[in-house]
Amino acid sequence: MTTPFDDDFDTSFDDFDADFDEFDDDLGLEDDDFDTALERDDDADLEELQRRHQERTSHYMKVLNNRKNPVKQRREAAYWLGESGEPEAIPILKKAARNDPDKSVREAAIYALRQFKALQLALQGSPEEQDRVMELLENVVRGKMGRRLPVPLQRMYMIMGGLFASFLVLLLIGLIIPSGSSAPPITDVADLPTLVPQAVDTRLMAQQTRDALNTMRTLLTDDLITIQRQIDAVNTGNALTCPLPLNNPQPYVLDTTVAELAAFAPIVEQLNGVQADLMTLQAPFVEACNSGTPPPAETITQLTETLLRAQRALPDIQVALDDPNLIPAATAAAPEATPEPTVPPPTDTPVPTPTLDPAVVRTDLAQLQFIIDDVQAQRGAYSILNRYWNDAAQAGQTLGCREPQPVVPDNYVINERVAELYPDIETAAENVNLGLDLLRQGWDMFAQSCANNTLIQDAQLGLTVVSTAGQAFSTANDLLINQQP
Repeated sequence: MTTPFDDDFDTSFDDFDADFDEFDDDLGLEDDDFDTALERDDDADLEELQRRHQERTSHYMKVLNNRKNPVKQRREAAYWLGESGEPEAIPILKKAARNDPDKSVREAAIYALRQFKALQLALQGSPEEQDRVMELLENVVRGKMGRRLPVPLQRMYMIMGGLFASFLVLLLIGLIIPSGSSAPPITDVADLPTLVPQAVDTRLMAQQTRDALNTMRTLLTDDLITIQRQIDAVNTGNALTCPLPLNNPQPYVLDTTVAELAAFAPIVEQLNGVQADLMTLQAPFVEACNSGTPPPAETITQLTETLLRAQRALPDIQVALDDPNLIPAATAAAPEATPEPTVPPPTDTPVPTPTLDPAVVRTDLAQLQFIIDDVQAQRGAYSILNRYWNDAAQAGQTLGCREPQPVVPDNYVINERVAELYPDIETAAENVNLGLDLLRQGWDMFAQSCANNTLIQDAQLGLTVVSTAGQAFSTANDLLINQQP
């Protein structure tokens, strides 16, 4: 079974019980306001418990993903997500394990990922181990009350997978009857209790679906940039990066039983298509890392076409995910008894917001904008290459083959503190560098086409490379416009 995280986050099942049992002591979350709220509401139904658990998970994912938050908050968020049993937290934890600037946060994220690994191994283990896992997960959602839920966590089954249908049926029956119940054994289908359907918060489900798809899009974008750099390394004769530092998000499975999620279907299809392209793109480089021999030129040409197709799909996916109509409108609820006040997420003592000399930020903004303006100027590397490929497509030849190539600026590395405090500037820099990488690749292709006299045959691919570079510069420019230090 394919795991949703890297093999280096491995752990044995022998460590699983100890790790899970020590969560409360290690995290210091006994006074978590969320858990206190659950304990006060001992009779809360399944829907309410799951909704609260999802809210907590979303809250801590946002805390961990925002580097502006204090280190202590990010570290405790990582620990909590490891305890939560919610697989949608895995991509955020992987990102923190690789990229968070603080070592203690990275270690906390790795620790959390090991809890998921232990969960997965246990769900594939003996029935006794599986029962133990489900009991622990139920206690987490129940707020450590130790009572069983009336039905199992179906969301966990769907995402974690790997269990036989017969075991799921047995587990369903086992969880319908609370532990310690004196109900007689079920010997006939007619004896099964009638389950009353629970209301589903489709608005919350839609929001969670969009969040998960946005996370998947971000991870795929990062991975495609990594593949682009591998292709550039082969084209320039440089060494490959081994092993490949990829996120490798898994295909998304949409719940087709909820009509309100149908609008996500074409987006999921597009994202899964990009994910499939990523699998195709990385295979030759994985083999190259194992063999020590880079992929041949014809393979690189094919990979470039696949990469460009995947890169072109991502902006359309982002536009689709930004559509406000994806989320159903809120409906007025029927009058109810006055509920207990909602307890806000736990917060630490406010700390001063990190500051940075505005001049440093302005320097990065100015340098990035200068690069964009330079390559898009009349005699810039982007504008000239675009003109040459258009000449080739329309006339089958161009005077550009006899002209010296313009200089493509070097990739730009922004200040580490700017990247930490201004994520939009960091994203803009990544897009600028992606555009520059594509320009270098485009100019190399143009020179090779001139030498081989294949301008007509290569013109369409060349224009695609230039167009994708232009989109990257345009995205970066839009991000930079609204940035003020």
